[in-house]
Amino acid sequence: ARGKATRLAWWVVMLCCAGLPRVRAFLVPSLAGTRTTVVTATTTPLRRVTCCSQPAVAEALPVRGRVAQLKKPEMLDGVVVPETMEEALHRFFLGPEPAPRFLCAAMLICSALRFGSGMDMVGWDDALVVGVVGVFWAFQEWWLHKFLLHAPFKWLGTNIHVGHHDRAFYHVSIDSMSLVLPWFFTASLVLHLVLPAHLAMTATTTYTIMGLFYEFVHYLAHTKVQPKSKFLRNIKTHHMKHHLIDDRYWHTFSWTEIDRIMGTAPDKEELRNMAALRRSAK
Repeated sequence: ARGKATRLAWWVVMLCCAGLPRVRAFLVPSLAGTRTTVVTATTTPLRRVTCCSQPAVAEALPVRGRVAQLKKPEMLDGVVVPETMEEALHRFFLGPEPAPRFLCAAMLICSALRFGSGMDMVGWDDALVVGVVGVFWAFQEWWLHKFLLHAPFKWLGTNIHVGHHDRAFYHVSIDSMSLVLPWFFTASLVLHLVLPAHLAMTATTTYTIMGLFYEFVHYLAHTKVQPKSKFLRNIKTHHMKHHLIDDRYWHTFSWTEIDRIMGTAPDKEELRNMAALRRSAK
């Protein structure tokens, strides 16, 4: 059974991660006609400048010492930014970035190994592990974003994240394999060290699913897509506030309520006070 699962896993890897030019050309047609929208910003000396050469400001929003301006160039850094859900899904799963396909493959491989390798039957303990890992991931998002990516000290993570904030809001944002691959294998190793084999595989599968979900919703938030789902719209709005109002707040994705629990989601009165402070500072 283990041999069959292993062979299935390798077939999944080959199908999901294939990068041959002919396969890519067949699966990924050009999106050259896709409409795009990006956000750029002008700034006071207190904030960095996000540059864009296109003229014609469509709208301006006051933003903590700067004014974010919505503009509509054709491309950003030569990359088409999706504007519909169909375009966004196509770009995410079949675009040049391999991380989403790797996470899909890892998810399927872990599932195949869990269910097809002769391990213990799925039971209540698996359900408990799924719940714990899901909640852990959501709080992990908040903690890593607030204390590492927005750390008061400089390191590689803050340098990369500053660049992310300085870019126009609407852009294609997908993590590279240089981050995703070591993160996945480190998490898998830790889970296998602290849990029995069958539960470790359940935990790894859940962690990978959460990672794939995070990659997609963060990517989607930075596209021009306006989701029909209230859940996805809430995540997008939540992240836009983080970028366009005040980056000290609104740190989570998977479960936006965590920001309220952790005190990083200003209420309406606090937002009015923040707006008044911005006006008085002008």
